[in-house]
Amino acid sequence: MKLNTQIKLLCSSVLLASAVSAYAVPTLQLDIESANTSYDTTTETIVTNDATFQMEAYAWGDTAPNLIDTGVWYYLSVALTPKGSNVGPAAFGDVVTLNGDTLTSLGLSMEYGKPPIETVDGELAAHGIYDTTYYEIAFQFDPTVKVATYNTQDGSAANAGTKMYAKYFDFDTSALADNYGVHFDLYTYGDTIKGKKSSTGITEFAPFSHDAEYLAGGDPMCDPTKEDCIPVCVGPNCVPTVSEPSTLLLMGAGLAALGLRKRFKK
Repeated sequence: MKLNTQIKLLCSSVLLASAVSAYAVPTLQLDIESANTSYDTTTETIVTNDATFQMEAYAWGDTAPNLIDTGVWYYLSVALTPKGSNVGPAAFGDVVTLNGDTLTSLGLSMEYGKPPIETVDGELAAHGIYDTTYYEIAFQFDPTVKVATYNTQDGSAANAGTKMYAKYFDFDTSALADNYGVHFDLYTYGDTIKGKKSSTGITEFAPFSHDAEYLAGGDPMCDPTKEDCIPVCVGPNCVPTVSEPSTLLLMGAGLAALGLRKRFKK
């Protein structure tokens, strides 16, 4: 491969990596609407310290070839933090409310472990949250409820000309003890029957960089005394964590650079 071609490939990889972070959004995202909400760059999670908040689930997009099927069922898991919490429903499902009703009064089943409730291939990874106590809420997107497409990480506009389907959940966690929090994940099995859950497992899920969490009392986003934390990148020998989805693109840039190095050594 000629030198100028390798240089072009290297530049393209870097430009593509920056373009993805600025304009592309995953199929599923979560966001929180409340006064005290921020994006934690260490754990890549949207977090609020407000006990009452609106959880927002988004599915992109409304235009072929990225047309979302609103006829399938989606699942929002509501997990108790810190990791390993296994308290009775009186400390969780009987005090956390969804749209004014407690989780237990909605007939939801409390589980311990990590979603999904049924053991199938493609379970969510622990990502510092599971195993713990959680509930699973099944819902469908209303095809008439759509918003402009944006990236919930930074609020930037994305995917011009398309929209995201939206579903809103009003949570009240004010009766939850200050040493607990609630973590949310969003996913689907692609099934059109509620609760069927394909044996092939999860087909789409909101990446962990687009999940959300409530932390009581303004606790730090990641408390090592309560859960597994991603190390903060410090020191001259630190290798910073690259957030998805740019990891593979940066790897491509590195391979291109390696090709240049080999050419110069010949």
